[in-house]
Amino acid sequence: TTLPTLDDRKLARLEGEEVILIHERLDMIKELRKAGVDIIVQLTPVIPFVNDTEIEDIVRTLAEYDILGVDYMELRTAIKKSVRDFFYMEWKTRFPKEYAEFAADSEESGELIARNAKEMIPRLRTLLDERGIISSSQRLKSWKRQYENKTVGQQMSLF
Repeated sequence: TTLPTLDDRKLARLEGEEVILIHERLDMIKELRKAGVDIIVQLTPVIPFVNDTEIEDIVRTLAEYDILGVDYMELRTAIKKSVRDFFYMEWKTRFPKEYAEFAADSEESGELIARNAKEMIPRLRTLLDERGIISSSQRLKSWKRQYENKTVGQQMSLF
């Protein structure tokens, strides 16, 4: 699942009005964990001046939910060339003040990086490591690739 913010109003502006609210996402995580399902949360998108200063608070909140991992994607958001114009147009529309701050500081490119990423990444890594939550990109990729067949018996056939 993704959790780009802890603010439902901001979430609606990021993802649209018909979204699963923050408390519903956190409740879902709690229920899945009760059922023994491992959870990895992606902190995407990270958008400067919109949600980049919230990342540490989001991670602290997630740490209370016994999750397996957090993929903070090095606090970067890649924007494909095919949707770049649309992305920036929507940013200007949905977050005009924040976009104006960004535009005064940077130019539209294919990658967004949290303003304080260099300082924040070591703090996030320490915070997650102390709680036994995987954050290493290599370890997360390795975990995602593993597969354990938990089925018993034979697959059913229609014929």
